[in-house]
Amino acid sequence: MPTSIYSSFCSFIPLTHFSVAFSKLGLVKASSFVSHVAGKNLQLPKVKTSVKSSGPLMLDIFDNCEKESFLGMPVIQEDKPRLEDLSHEKIDTSTFLAGLMPKKEIGADKFLEAYPHCDGRGIVIAILDSGVDPAAAGLQLTSDGSPKILDILDCTGSGDIDTSGVVKEDEDGYIVGASGARLQINKAWKNPSKEWRVGCKFVYELFTESLTSRVKKERKRKWDEQQREALTNALRQLALFDMKHRQTSDSILKKQREELQNRVDILQKLNEIYEDKGPIIDAVVWHDGNFWRVALDTQDMEGSSGLGKLADFTPLTNYRNEHKHGTFTRLDACSFVANIYDNGNVLSIVTDSSPHGTHVAGITAAYHPEEPLLNGIAPGAQLVSCKIGDSRLSSMETGTGLTRALIAVIEL
Repeated sequence: MPTSIYSSFCSFIPLTHFSVAFSKLGLVKASSFVSHVAGKNLQLPKVKTSVKSSGPLMLDIFDNCEKESFLGMPVIQEDKPRLEDLSHEKIDTSTFLAGLMPKKEIGADKFLEAYPHCDGRGIVIAILDSGVDPAAAGLQLTSDGSPKILDILDCTGSGDIDTSGVVKEDEDGYIVGASGARLQINKAWKNPSKEWRVGCKFVYELFTESLTSRVKKERKRKWDEQQREALTNALRQLALFDMKHRQTSDSILKKQREELQNRVDILQKLNEIYEDKGPIIDAVVWHDGNFWRVALDTQDMEGSSGLGKLADFTPLTNYRNEHKHGTFTRLDACSFVANIYDNGNVLSIVTDSSPHGTHVAGITAAYHPEEPLLNGIAPGAQLVSCKIGDSRLSSMETGTGLTRALIAVIEL
């Protein structure tokens, strides 16, 4: 099966977008601009760009761009609308969707219309990037109904967990996880050896910086609520004690008041030293007679909700075997897949280090049967995601990750 490799940071900007922008700014007529630059090597002047969510792309031309002439074209002297007025212009849905990718500009739409079955079927494309989200819309099936993503690999090792420690469950069906937590095993899980391999990891090591920031903010909000309630109760108990016992010469009463005061002091001190290093997830790995399986306990992420228990987790195996993924919690909504190596001694939890890889995968091969305008260039192609952007290094590409990715592609 033919295989292609895609690894780059790309951006598609249709020529028509530039012509419309310049026309709106009153620099040149759109039709004149397009006809002038067509067939020429376009050397754009230095351009400073900024994007606002409530307005269009704004361009400031400076230095080597004369106001009287741009690329040899005369400036059209006319009343120019203010930039903020452009955001109110109407645009229909199909035009907007068609403009998301320049398929028309590069002739891809005409090719697919003429050869509808030449849409990447039978081709496997390796995306060497920051990882691909297995839950992303358009990345579930190909145009012929095959699974879109064949495998998802973390070639950086940023999601690796040591699961070489082996434990056995007690008579009540519990084991002690690597974090020290007591975990209940689901009786329906098949494990002929009765050996459970355990490991743990701080979940922030698996998240992107933006996701970590969002989760920390929400956890701090909940912590503040609980902290204020606890401090209020402690202050109330101290005040009630003082009202009831005007004199505390008795040694027992003195100790009781000291205890109440110490509780207040500790709670106030906690506000000053608060630091969120993140919740810990416990991982349990075992062999069911056919495949290596893994289950996660995320109770530390769920707080006191009662969710996230190990026994409630739907076990996963290596992604290529069953093409299944999981989500940590509803708060983070972070998708992940699992791969188990070295006879169960190493568990790899694969998450994105940034959204870029999913973006690239969508441009390359997304398939949206309900809205074909959102399709990628090759909606019939299948994908292999090789994560080479290390989550520990703000998604920076590493030589080790790239080498491992190339080896993985060769071994497909």
